[in-house]
Amino acid sequence: MKKFWVSFILILSFLYAGTAAAQQLTDTLVYSTGDKYIGGFVNGECSGYGLMIWTNGCSYEGQWKNNLMSGYGKMKWPNGDIYEGNWNGYDREGQGIMYWSEGTTYTGSWKKDKMNGKGIMKWYNGDVYTGSWKDDQQHGKGLLEYANGAIDKGTWVNGEFVK
Repeated sequence: MKKFWVSFILILSFLYAGTAAAQQLTDTLVYSTGDKYIGGFVNGECSGYGLMIWTNGCSYEGQWKNNLMSGYGKMKWPNGDIYEGNWNGYDREGQGIMYWSEGTTYTGSWKKDKMNGKGIMKWYNGDVYTGSWKDDQQHGKGLLEYANGAIDKGTWVNGEFVK
């Protein structure tokens, strides 16, 4: 009798799940390149939560939409670098933290895969910059506190302190 109920519940679950218009499944997809995706699918596309492992040693775990990284996720590179934050396609976009393997970190805003907006860079040598960024360079108002105690406070243009 127990076997009957288990089978009955499984059949009902399958029928119910099959009625959802945007049914989400968890499965594994191995590409011809050897790259592998394990996670959610909606209408045949990587969507929802998933893990992509590339043959080059990179991996991404997080949200997907329409076969693209979209929303919050974590990317790891083979050299030990890690980014945790928001994605738009294959670009870091919005808020996130980048950890470089040698010990430098950046916490702040990203746009089109570059540091843009407000952020804090902490270099491995102890220097810390807090302020504005544009295309991966200090740009605008900011404060650079050197590990030796010196300070540069003012305006930066394309990575250079001007006043």
